[in-house]
This record gives sequence, C-alpha cells and structure tokens, in this order.
Amino acid sequence: MKEDVTGIKKWIESADRIYATKEDLHKQTWRLYGAMASLTAAVFFIARYVH
Repeated sequence: MKEDVTGIKKWIESADRIYATKEDLHKQTWRLYGAMASLTAAVFFIARYVH
C-alpha cells in the first residue's frame, strides 16, 4: 500500500510538469495572435507593394 501511494505521488509530480496551466495557455494564445497578426501584415505588404 505504501509503495502504491509513493508511486501515485511520483506520477502526480511528473504530471505537473507535463500539463499546461491556465496561465501558460493564456501566454501561448497571445503569442499565436501576435504571430497571426504579423503574418497578415506581411502578406498585405507583399500583396500591396511588391509587384
């Protein structure tokens, strides 16, 4: 029984490093929005000014 509890505790500690928190997802979302905005601006610039 004691080994089982120890194994479960180790699994939980390793799972904390694997899964993203709400704050991590929020940061990643804003990075994605920034990348999409930059890509849109680059495509617009190329379409508008490069002939």
